[in-house]
Amino acid sequence: MNVPEVKVTPTVEAEVKFGDKLKKNGVFRLYKYLIADNITIVKKQGLKALWKKRGWKFFTLIFFYYLIRDSIIYILLPLLIAWRILL
Repeated sequence: MNVPEVKVTPTVEAEVKFGDKLKKNGVFRLYKYLIADNITIVKKQGLKALWKKRGWKFFTLIFFYYLIRDSIIYILLPLLIAWRILL
């Protein structure tokens, strides 16, 4: 069986090096192992499976993330803007 040889061009080498840097990046690893994995579990097995696999701590983390984020966006920022305008 004849296997064709693959030419390695400089752009392919650059893409491989960029991929290695991306794999070392903490944000990429966070996305890959936490977000993408959880989306896959929900799509294939459902929300109950995610609850069994991750537990109540995971859902508590999500709840507090959105609570803090929305509090800043919808309460703190309008208050700061109003104080600057009124003062």
